[in-house]
Amino acid sequence: MKNATLKLAVLGVFSIASTQAISAFVNIPTTGFPSSAYTRCMAQPTTIGGSATTVGNFGSGSVGNGNPTPAPTTTANNTCAIVPAPANDSTSPETNYTFVTSANRPIVVNNIYTSGNVTVGALLEVIWRKPAASAPVTPTPVCIVGTRVSLTNVAYSSVPALSGVRFEVNDLARGGLNGLTVDAAYALTTSTASPVYRIGRTYSSVQHRALAFAPNYGDQGGALPGVGYLDLPGLGSFPGSINGVNRFTGTAANTLPLANPATAQQEASVNDAWINFTFDANAVDDDGSSNPISAMTYVKFACNTDNAATINSAYNPTTNPGGWTRSDVIRLRQTAQEFSPFISVGTSGYVLPGQPAITPSSVAPF
Repeated sequence: MKNATLKLAVLGVFSIASTQAISAFVNIPTTGFPSSAYTRCMAQPTTIGGSATTVGNFGSGSVGNGNPTPAPTTTANNTCAIVPAPANDSTSPETNYTFVTSANRPIVVNNIYTSGNVTVGALLEVIWRKPAASAPVTPTPVCIVGTRVSLTNVAYSSVPALSGVRFEVNDLARGGLNGLTVDAAYALTTSTASPVYRIGRTYSSVQHRALAFAPNYGDQGGALPGVGYLDLPGLGSFPGSINGVNRFTGTAANTLPLANPATAQQEASVNDAWINFTFDANAVDDDGSSNPISAMTYVKFACNTDNAATINSAYNPTTNPGGWTRSDVIRLRQTAQEFSPFISVGTSGYVLPGQPAITPSSVAPF
């Protein structure tokens, strides 16, 4: 009964976005946006050599490539960004929210590109909660779940073509949000963190590559976007994990230059069970940058008063349906932004009780 009451409150009683004083949190509708499953977070355009491009070119435009991503400020590049950022990853991004619990989860790659399990970093999850009676008054408590990726400087692949290459995370997708009213934001809690370029109500991560020209054809990034790559993916019927032009077929690198993406390869279907954050985190990036830590990403939704022990207990539909911790909730995607194959890695994560099974299941390598 508690879950049924909570669901009604989430779906029909209020919109979190309309009651918040901080404008950095943006509503991510269950139906997506008018022309895309995504919304821009780094929308201010810049011009380089007479060509328009998105600020930072999704991380490909490093300092050496002539289009570095500026940190968000109170006056610019701050869509979706909380400025100033919280003091640290344990500090709530909004007032009246108190720390409830946290967890560190290993990021383990195991697929055709590795020799067994390779731990490439860690994922931090934090939950804060506001009581219903605290301002702004809401029908139920409201939770914020923060998630941050931290990558280590370790080569992950046993494939000769990928010798020495570090794992990169271009997207973080979180499931378990079926039907929920969701607001989202991010903050740069460290100086080496990657900002968020877009957020979508979708399961699908959509590739973005730099302009291809000899001799590297985008494999080392660049200031300008590649032909056919969109900063805002179109609406389409693609339901998979990563959409784009894979740099690899199996364990073999495809011949350069890669084909430009077709329209259908720059689309994503709306899926209200998922939210996707696009950024660029890598300990040693092919584009010459180093952003081993992602932004702290935040997802806000109506919740309950469960304690830390319940939240950290493993969900079981029969023996522990109230447990929040489920396997395969979070998917970390490497989308071949430079010289790398498509890879998706699943980790455990927090899910509000009452949600259905997390689908689709992870498939290696993506």
